[in-house]
Amino acid sequence: MNKKMKEQIELLLTKYFEGRTTLEEEEKLKIYFSSEEIEEELKPLQSLFDYIREQKSIEYPIKTQQKREKEKRGLYRIAVAGAAMLLLLLGSLFFLRRQESFSTQSFAYIHGELVLDQKVIDQYTIQFTEETFLLIEESKTIMKEQRELMKELGISLP
Repeated sequence: MNKKMKEQIELLLTKYFEGRTTLEEEEKLKIYFSSEEIEEELKPLQSLFDYIREQKSIEYPIKTQQKREKEKRGLYRIAVAGAAMLLLLLGSLFFLRRQESFSTQSFAYIHGELVLDQKVIDQYTIQFTEETFLLIEESKTIMKEQRELMKELGISLP
């Protein structure tokens, strides 16, 4: 190796250990220390560059961003579940307390009017429920007729 090349490598090593080398300069050092023409006094540094090369070739399991995000999502779900449970608990307590104060008197608004008579409320509820079931049955019949008409017209359903 010539004197100029040796001086250049020594300068690059000085810069390297001071943390001032560029990527190109570090590449030159890696190439030099992977060659067979290493100066005898620089041979101890060859093991350092071999070690760095080996470490870069090892693939480590990824626990970086993906795993952290997964952990955050898990903690977020636990926090949301806890908040939901607290909300349900507080809502239940509020409802039970309100129910205690109304437990002696039932009321309903029927057609915009306050009704306090339980028998009237029960009758209206039964009547409303029966009318709803009749409407549902009527809707089923209409839908059945529409399907049959569509089949006759050749319109296919998904």
